Amino acid sequence: MLAAARDHGYAPEGVLVQRMAGGGTELLLGIAGDPRFGPLVALAAGGATAELVRDVEVRLAPIGPEEAARMISGLRSFPLLDGFRGRPRGDIAALRDAVVRLGALAAGHPELAELDCDPLVAGPSGAVVVDARARLEQRPPSARTRRSGADRLNAPGPADAGPGRCQLSLRLSLRPQPSRRSARRAPWQARA
Repeated sequence: MLAAARDHGYAPEGVLVQRMAGGGTELLLGIAGDPRFGPLVALAAGGATAELVRDVEVRLAPIGPEEAARMISGLRSFPLLDGFRGRPRGDIAALRDAVVRLGALAAGHPELAELDCDPLVAGPSGAVVVDARARLEQRPPSARTRRSGADRLNAPGPADAGPGRCQLSLRLSLRPQPSRRSARRAPWQARA
């Protein structure tokens, strides 16, 4: 694999191998910076039908545990997380922990213009971000000093005590992107 990357002009330092995510309910968890309201956190149904179903909950960051729980239970697809038709129940505490921590990340880092964790798989023993994409943007000084809620990012939460705690440690690999924005939109973004 390293040789193939080198043949195509890349100089990788190594590879990162992770365990495969177990089964569960696919969701999309993301951040979008709104120039008028500030950072927004969105939680949506994931998988192949996500854009078709448009099952999305959006809140202003930062988000507390109670608001995160309301976001989760507000999804029309919530029954899939709650054991619908004999499916294994998703770890709601770990998912709530991920929403709270992502909200704190959004509030504490205004230069993070977008972050898509897609999919986030909520299974019986935790929530795992399988893939993530981030876009950074230079912000004016007034936006950079706004750091409300950053203390919640590493603060112990209700899910910290249990074994199913969300593992939200992202290793971001940033590379130059084309100057034109992609036509792909997140499910919560309005269409023209």
